[in-house]
Amino acid sequence: MYKIKLLMAFSIVMLFGCATPVKPPDAGFKLSNTESLTQQEKQELFYYTIDGEYKSNPFTVRNPYHKNTSFYREFSTSSKSSKGHISYKTTHATYKHRFTLDNDTINRTDLSRLSTNGSKEPDATYCMGCDDLGFSNYISEFQDRLFKSFQNNINDFMNYKQRYDENPVIVKFYNQSITSDFISRLTLSIEQQKNQTSAIGFFTGKKSFRDFEQKKLGRYEIEYENYGDKNNPTYNLAEVSFNFVPDFFVASDDNISVTIESGDMVRVKNTTTSFLDVTEMAGYYNDKVYSGLLKPHKQGGKVSIPPEAEMKFQIKHIREKHIPINSKNESVTYGYSIAYKLVNLDVLNNLYKTDEYSVSSY
Repeated sequence: MYKIKLLMAFSIVMLFGCATPVKPPDAGFKLSNTESLTQQEKQELFYYTIDGEYKSNPFTVRNPYHKNTSFYREFSTSSKSSKGHISYKTTHATYKHRFTLDNDTINRTDLSRLSTNGSKEPDATYCMGCDDLGFSNYISEFQDRLFKSFQNNINDFMNYKQRYDENPVIVKFYNQSITSDFISRLTLSIEQQKNQTSAIGFFTGKKSFRDFEQKKLGRYEIEYENYGDKNNPTYNLAEVSFNFVPDFFVASDDNISVTIESGDMVRVKNTTTSFLDVTEMAGYYNDKVYSGLLKPHKQGGKVSIPPEAEMKFQIKHIREKHIPINSKNESVTYGYSIAYKLVNLDVLNNLYKTDEYSVSSY
């Protein structure tokens, strides 16, 4: 029946120079091998197939006549595909078809509308003289190709999904400067992300195993080498750094107590019954000396603290706390020195303390 209609439309083209569009046949293609797929996997794979099929063979309009002849017609080429919808707009109508996946069956809904008389019936767009320039014929061929491509993609995805589930996460670091415990922890962390993520995003190209790269793990900071195999969850580490700065550092003497939290928040307490003036403060980390830490907080060249009072302020001197690890026994020196004086004695005192911190300290 569809071929007879197509033949009639062709005859009209030969007689009148324009095509009467033939309504595409119903879809209703039943798929197989979908039992182990989730609904989300089916839907994403369906849209992926539609987009791929349309991009590989889009609807195009070719003018069969030369421009400077009486047979020449201006053609609109506003065909597009989006989220299962394929549409084409002519001067008299918008031809639009929605492809959906329902109970493992590909269905098509005709949403075509005339733009001339306001009719909302799709059948009205398939009238004599309503030239869709071959779009309806394109849809008929498209839905046949879509079924075959989708079934092929289902079969390919099932094979890919099995490899995705079976391939173990492998973390490699050729420097040998970090412990096997760290490698195990990082591997487990990436593996947990992989196990909680469907393979469909990798199959369609929306995801990559690089999405699972753990940039930080505890006090570690990690950089990875580039790789391009989406089927191989192997992670080659380029560099591993470690934050040696302690959560709390305390230094004190008979007059003053200083606590530094995470290397930037400072609490200075005057433990005497006299006013105390802090005049200088310096920090030490990774063989670097950071002086002038009090400068933003000084008034009159000092920070004055009343008897038995505490002052809290922030310092921003260690811009990069993470240090590349070159040895399993890597360690750094960290600490502070503070110059102060008691007002009633006018004697300059110095509180100085540093400690050695290694990876095994944490």
